[in-house]
Amino acid sequence: MGKSGSLQCRCFRFSIDDDDSSATVDELNAFLEKVTVHQVFASATAKGGTTWSVLIFYRVPPSKTIHKRRFEKLREWRNKRAAEEAIEPMDIATNTMLDAIVKSPVKHIEDLLGIQGFDLQRAQRFGEEILRVLGRESHPHDTPSDKPIVLDFGDDPEPIDSKEQEEQEEEDDLHF
Repeated sequence: MGKSGSLQCRCFRFSIDDDDSSATVDELNAFLEKVTVHQVFASATAKGGTTWSVLIFYRVPPSKTIHKRRFEKLREWRNKRAAEEAIEPMDIATNTMLDAIVKSPVKHIEDLLGIQGFDLQRAQRFGEEILRVLGRESHPHDTPSDKPIVLDFGDDPEPIDSKEQEEQEEEDDLHF
């Protein structure tokens, strides 16, 4: 389950013997529809009738309104940009791609490559503009769109024996 927002807590109490308990259960159910539940604790006490306490730790998912607003901003930008270049909007990004961008934690041009269908050419050509539309200005280590993006996975390591590998893993653990 993805995390969004800070962890919060709410307690519901209701009496099983009380006729008004259905209102509290309805309130609880309505609450559960709006949040992402992290953990639940429940207990019953029998003093003066059976009472249930339900303690819920939850996170509030990002607002659908914010998601929709960001999607619309991207869609408007894409349509305007497509008209300027006399190309189809889907040649820049499909609605599905825009939706994925809005839902993803895209902070850098390279992050766009994790969006299905968003290739290197699109990232280079439109990445900075997309970040700007989302209010996520590029950082100094981001690559400007007029320069190629180079993905550096490092050199292929030389084969090492098992003792050297253990020593390397111990050293890596110290720096992790």
